[in-house]
Amino acid sequence: MSFFDKVRGKIILSVIFGVIVVAGLGLFTDLGRLGASLRDFNWALLPAILGLTLFNYVLRFFKWDYYVHLVSERPISKRDSGLVFFSGFTMVMTPGKVGELLKAYLLRQVNGTPVTTSSPIVIAERMSDGIAMILLAVLGFGLLILFGGTTEAANFFWPILVLVLLAYVTIIVLVRNHALTERLLTWLERYPFVAKRMHHLRNLFVSSNLLLSPRALLIASGLGFISWAGECAAFFLVMIGLGFAPSWNLLFITTFILGATSV
Repeated sequence: MSFFDKVRGKIILSVIFGVIVVAGLGLFTDLGRLGASLRDFNWALLPAILGLTLFNYVLRFFKWDYYVHLVSERPISKRDSGLVFFSGFTMVMTPGKVGELLKAYLLRQVNGTPVTTSSPIVIAERMSDGIAMILLAVLGFGLLILFGGTTEAANFFWPILVLVLLAYVTIIVLVRNHALTERLLTWLERYPFVAKRMHHLRNLFVSSNLLLSPRALLIASGLGFISWAGECAAFFLVMIGLGFAPSWNLLFITTFILGATSV
C-alpha cells in the first residue's frame, strides 16, 4: 500500500470538513441575501466559471511540478506530484497558508526529497503568484484609465502593492547574493545549535537560489499570470451572473480587484 493510499481517507475528510466550515460561515452571515443572490444567479454561466477555475488550478499544478523537478533530483510521477499539490489545498485556511508546508512533508514521504529542499517551493509559489497578481492589478488599472473608467477606489491599494513588490525584490536580491548568504551562514555556524543543522540551512539556501533565479521567476510568474487571468475571467462571469451588465470596464475592474486583493 502506497503512502497516499494510507492517507487518502484523512485528506478527503479534511477537504469535506473545510467545505462544511466555509459553507457554514457563508450561510450564517446573511442567509436571506445569500439565498436571494443564489436564486437570481444566471446558472448557465456556471460551467464556464468552473472551467476557468479548473484552468487556474491546472496551470498552478504545472508550476508546482516545474518547481519540484527544478530542486529535487529524485524522480516523481505526475500522478504523485498532482496528489501532493492538491493535498496542500486542505490547508489553505491556515494563517498565511503556512499549512501548505504539508506539501513539503508529503513530498518527502513520496520520493524522499528533504523538507529543507522542498519547503522553499511554497514560498516561491506565493511570490510568483504575488508578482502575477500585481501585474494583473496594474494591467486592470491601466486599461481602466485608458478607457476612461473610475479609479478612485484603486488608490487605497497602491501603497500595499508597492510595499509587497519591494519586499519581494528585497528577498530575491538577498537570496541571490551568494557572498552575503555565505557570510550569513558562516556567522551562524559559530553557534553549536545551528552548526549541527548547517547542512539543512545550506539545502534551504541552495533550493531558494534555484527557485528565485531569473529564468525560474520568469517561467513561474508567467504561468501565474496566465492562470490567475483565468480566475479574473471567472470572477467577471460571476459578476455578470449576479446581474451586472457585461462591459470592458467591468472586466478591467474585476481584474484589478482580484489582483489587488489576492496579493
